[in-house]
Order: sequence, then C-alpha cells, then structure tokens
Amino acid sequence: MYQLIKLSIVAFLFSTCAGGDPISEGEDSGPFFNMTSYFQQQIDSLNALGISIDKTILLNGRTERHQLDDIDFAQELKLFQQSDINRPAWVDKYTAESYVLPNSNHQLTVYTATDSTLNVQSLSTVKEPSGEVKSIAVRRRTGSVLSKGTQNLVYEPQIGYQIKSSQSAKVGGEIDTEIKVSFVQE
Repeated sequence: MYQLIKLSIVAFLFSTCAGGDPISEGEDSGPFFNMTSYFQQQIDSLNALGISIDKTILLNGRTERHQLDDIDFAQELKLFQQSDINRPAWVDKYTAESYVLPNSNHQLTVYTATDSTLNVQSLSTVKEPSGEVKSIAVRRRTGSVLSKGTQNLVYEPQIGYQIKSSQSAKVGGEIDTEIKVSFVQE
C-alpha cells in the first residue's frame, strides 16, 4: 500500500518501527498534520534567515545544477502546502497510525488515504519527542485523462527537500524527474 514512499525514503523507518509502541489516537491537535500552517512557518523562517539553495534537477537521465540566492520559498514549497489533508470533509478519508520508533523515541505518524481518487495517498511525519518535525514524506497521485503518475515528496527542516515524479503518458511515454534542494545558510 505504501509501495513507492516506503521504498524511497521512509522504508528504513518502517523497518525500525516493528516492535515500536503504538501511540493512542488524539495526541495530536486537529484530525491530521496541518501542512499549510507548517509550511507557512517554514517559508517565513527561510525568508527571514536569507537562505540560498543548491538545486539539482534530474530529468530522464540529464542533470542540471543551480545555486540560487533570490528564492521565492512560497513557490518552491507550494507542492508541499498543496498536500494538506487537514480538511473537515476528509476526516473519514484517511486512517492514521502512530508509533514510537525504537532507539530514537521519534514519533512516526502515517496517514493513508482510504479513497484511491484522492491526490494525497499517504503523508508521513517523523517528530522528535519534543514535537519538533524531523521529516515529512508525501506520496501523491497525479495525472489526467492522457497520463497518470506519482510524486514522492520529502522535506527535512534546515536540510532541504526532494521531489521525485514519475509520469506515464499515453502519448510521449515515461517522464521521470527528480529535484533535490539543499538549504545553504550564508
């Protein structure tokens, strides 16, 4: 069910959570993790710190690398904000499972869509015991009448983010894209 996201980024977390203690529901505020609010805070913080980025783009085997200083973080992190599942109409559209990861006491929470037509199919957060977010991973369904695909997003505060997209079009074939961004504090 978590096929691609497990394989790409969170796989090692799932393997370490075997034997972890489940966390009872209701310990988090609101029904789900609030991506919109969290990423607005991240955008404000990154803008205030004057962070530049090192961006690597891999498109069907071709690589480009850019170092950028004048960043529109609202645009850069828009896809993460658009992955918010914290809507009243979706309360029954996602299940939530939380675990305390052994050896770290980090909390892993995985929200999984019960409806295959929703764009966000899974959202995972890893938090410190203090509640500070260590990482966020999202698996999105994409496509149209002529194509279908997936996007895997991973965000690590103060480190950077990664977006992997795989698109299969009826005309034009496969398109694989990977964007890696590292935050550079000057």
